[in-house]
Parts: sequence; structure tokens; C-alpha cells
Amino acid sequence: MWIEENRKVEPDTNMWEQVEIDIARHLYSAIRMNIPFPVTSAQALEVVRITGIVKKQNPKFNWL
Repeated sequence: MWIEENRKVEPDTNMWEQVEIDIARHLYSAIRMNIPFPVTSAQALEVVRITGIVKKQNPKFNWL
């Protein structure tokens, strides 16, 4: 027997507010306590590079 139900997949709070708080905490730790930021510049640039490749392959992004 199958049981069907609907479940909410979004959190009750605004996810982007938590993201901003976490970024601020990481920045503070990096600047004040010399703890490396969890994402390196090279990793961030690689994400941008891959995203550009994906966008070029997608016809919905024909403005690139």
C-alpha cells in the first residue's frame, strides 16, 4: 500500500538570513582570528568558470 502525503521542503525561517549570518561569522573568523575562510578564492573562481560553461550550453541563457 502507498501512503501519500505532502511535506514542506522549505525551512520555516528565511534561509538567506542564515546564509548572511554564517558568511559574517566566517569573515570575522578569517579577519580577526586568522581562521581560513571555508571556500578558497580558487574554488569560488572554479564555480564561476563551470557556471559559465553550463550557461553557454543552455539555450535559455542566450544573452551571454
